[in-house]
Amino acid sequence: MKKLLIPLILSLSFSGCAFIPFLGKKEIRTNGVYRENLDPERVVDLIITKKLTGKTKYMFFSEAALYLEGYIRGVVVDYSDVPLEGIVVRVMDRGKDMAGFDPAVSDANGVYKIRFSLPIKKKMVDLKGTIAYNPPWQQQLDILGATLEPQTKASNFRLYYDQKLGIIAIGEDMPKTISKKVTESEKQLIRAEEKGKKQNERRLPQPPPQTKQNDDAFGGFGDFGN
Repeated sequence: MKKLLIPLILSLSFSGCAFIPFLGKKEIRTNGVYRENLDPERVVDLIITKKLTGKTKYMFFSEAALYLEGYIRGVVVDYSDVPLEGIVVRVMDRGKDMAGFDPAVSDANGVYKIRFSLPIKKKMVDLKGTIAYNPPWQQQLDILGATLEPQTKASNFRLYYDQKLGIIAIGEDMPKTISKKVTESEKQLIRAEEKGKKQNERRLPQPPPQTKQNDDAFGGFGDFGN
């Protein structure tokens, strides 16, 4: 039987057959984590790590578990679409920080990245939470008298990962788009203001050219040869 099986495998491989059922099919995954990321701009830099849980196994060995790690990425801007730096973004559950998520702060480009490290249980990660944008804004207003009040103060999300299928996705609340009425006269006024700013910039006096200073510590008086 073995003598017949080996020539059969060789004949199938050399005949151009791409798939042999009993040998299985190799699956390609990004960083060994997923085959398909349904939100590649939102959920980024994914890896799977092994961590010690603190529990002992078989009396001597420490028990370890797999964790899905990565970032939830987003951007914060003002009403004029200008990036805002220093805005705090947190993942919360019932008013408290959710375990497994680190707070994030937007950078000079308005981009924030919330780092997470979540245990993979039964080859899955499936949890719900709330992303809060600049949550201390009300307190800042009361104490400082000024703050940056976010248009979207919080949004609910669900992070889902199926290790067996190799699929990860994040679902969030229905997005809300803000629009305003603009008239032709307002557009003309904006154009006139921009034109006036450019003209004023051109009319600004230029700084006088810098004259070359004498390197002599006595301001030229030390040149006794002249």
